[in-house]
Amino acid sequence: NICRGNLKRRLRLDSRDEVGGLARDLNEMAAQLEKDYHDLEEAERKYRGIFENAVEGIIQINRDGLIVAANPRLAELIGAPSADYLVGKRTLDFYVDPSRREELWDRMRSEGEVIDYEFGLVRLDGVRLQVMAHARMELDDQGEINKIHGILEDVTELRKTEAKARRAREAEELLLRTELEMLRYQVNPHFLFNTLNSIREMVLTAPAEGVVMIEALAGFYHSCLVHRSKPLSKVSEELDRIEKYLRIQKIRFGKNLEVAVEADAAAGQVYVPVFIVQPIVENAIKY
Repeated sequence: NICRGNLKRRLRLDSRDEVGGLARDLNEMAAQLEKDYHDLEEAERKYRGIFENAVEGIIQINRDGLIVAANPRLAELIGAPSADYLVGKRTLDFYVDPSRREELWDRMRSEGEVIDYEFGLVRLDGVRLQVMAHARMELDDQGEINKIHGILEDVTELRKTEAKARRAREAEELLLRTELEMLRYQVNPHFLFNTLNSIREMVLTAPAEGVVMIEALAGFYHSCLVHRSKPLSKVSEELDRIEKYLRIQKIRFGKNLEVAVEADAAAGQVYVPVFIVQPIVENAIKY
């Protein structure tokens, strides 16, 4: 009976001879086999519980690319009526881009294991998903792929959320760029009007000062145009433009305007948003 797999049976021989010793050895072997069999059943039960209740899709594929095992979550992911329904199906049929399957297998052959491999998957109802695959291969005696064991995680919603966050950041950056662009062209039109009027008076009364003012105005607007397409500029470049602006105002207001620019030399190489200093200086003069 023990030979037939009935591991609960025991031999009842109490003799002290060689046959009795053999019987005791067989009983001990049967007891150990019974324990090992029980442990194996328990391990298989736990594995089956993990396999059946996993939140990720679990799949086994043979060397021909056919599904040989799948769990319920994978069936749900693909839109199949059951896990058994998927057995024998070609994995190639579920790729949005079939070339990604060959890429995955090539990486598997070279690396043995692939982690975080993302690709597009087509459900049975035609809906497309983004999935993340973690897979490893099992080799046969010739070193060829025998089976591939994989886990698939649906990252479609995650990618949608990331895309929304990215679009929100892009919109915020666009708004910031727009605001900066407005600042660039916000050099008070009254400033230009008043400067041109001052130049007109100087051309008639003090041509030399008029020339200096024209040069300062040209330098200021040239600096504005140079940086019109840049989101950032160095502090030294901002201060250079501000000094041109202040030179014009100093000529206009004469002794009524005293200016002093102080800046740490090390700060000159720091990048800041273009025209960030201009409104501060304009308001300082205005108020």
